[in-house]
Amino acid sequence: KHKENWKVKIRISRMWNAINSKNNDIISLDMILIDEQNNAIHAIIQNNIAKKFKPLLQEGKLYELSYFQVVDGNALYRPVGNDFKIMFTLKTSIKEIKETNVDISRHKFEFVDYNKIHERVNKHVQLSDIIANVIGVGPIEQPCIKGSNVSMRNINVMTIEGNEIKLTLWGSVANRVKESFFTKNQGPFYHNSYMFD
Repeated sequence: KHKENWKVKIRISRMWNAINSKNNDIISLDMILIDEQNNAIHAIIQNNIAKKFKPLLQEGKLYELSYFQVVDGNALYRPVGNDFKIMFTLKTSIKEIKETNVDISRHKFEFVDYNKIHERVNKHVQLSDIIANVIGVGPIEQPCIKGSNVSMRNINVMTIEGNEIKLTLWGSVANRVKESFFTKNQGPFYHNSYMFD
């Protein structure tokens, strides 16, 4: 529903382009927003209106947001555990907040205990946050999936409980992330993922 009478103060925690894996077209500009009550919500700006807003937005900055829609969250691959998401419209207003007394966290994570990760295997409703050390980075591979070659790179991590997990980066992300990125940087790194067998 359109919420023209709502004004919320938020911080942009993360911002990324959602990409169509079949043709690499940008679908939308996506964000994780955090409010004054430390609630996190997924926000989406469809690509056809993203150019209006993108120059105004920066990760880490505070904004006052109004004239937006609140709709049901994605059925699959939710980046946060919120049943709703925010949709920007052409009427949406976003103004940077310069005041320094606004107390909104820069990040919010929903870490999953290793013992509960297996409950999420092949359940793609919500992506999972974990704390782990990178212990191995594999080469880029090009498996054939549904008749097309897709870039993938496996990364092995060790959780704080001492359990090894394999993560897979797909498509352009696999191509962008080089092995030297992990060997030359101490982190922290953030990877939001879903679990599968």
